[in-house]
Order: sequence, then structure tokens, then C-alpha cells
Amino acid sequence: QYHPSWTPGGADYPNATATLCQGWSGGVAFAKAINNAGMTPTATVASADVIRGLSQFKGETLGGVAPPLTFSDGTKPNPQVLCTFLYKWNNQKVEAVKTTDQIYTCKPA
Repeated sequence: QYHPSWTPGGADYPNATATLCQGWSGGVAFAKAINNAGMTPTATVASADVIRGLSQFKGETLGGVAPPLTFSDGTKPNPQVLCTFLYKWNNQKVEAVKTTDQIYTCKPA
């Protein structure tokens, strides 16, 4: 929403690196967790609120910026993510290698 040039189709998208993508998707996940927990903009958020919001992720891809994510309610370990993002250099730019309609590949669970 705020930096469309870094999203698919944007001018800066080919320059996105794995670290940038991980940081971006982490921020998107945090925002989604806070929204899932029903927090208001002025609320003080506690770790229990974040865990409650993350526990509602069941195969959540955050609009395509992450592989399918599922989190527990904090009482047991989270399931392992068995996915890999592939990137390649193309004319001095990093670009995601798409597999079918996504930019990640997952091993069967």
C-alpha cells in the first residue's frame, strides 16, 4: 500500500533481495496478527496479543509475500515451514523465480 514500487509489477520489485522480502513479510505478518487479535490503533499490545493473532494463521500467505504459514496458540511448537524462495540474477538485478503461480516451492508435509 505505501511502497507499491517494491511489490510485484513495481519498478523496484526486481531489486528486492531475500533479506528485504523477509523483513517486509515479517512486518506484514505482524500487522495481520495485530488485526486478527482485534487490537485498536491506540491499544498497548502485549506478546499474548501477538500470539493470539498469529494463532489464527492457517496456511496464511499474506497476500502472496510468504509461503503458507500456520502458527499454534503458544502451547506447542509451530509447524515447520518446508518452503524455499528461489532468486536469480538477471541483468544485474535480483528477480524471483516463479514456480507455477507463486515465488516459493514447498516440500510435502
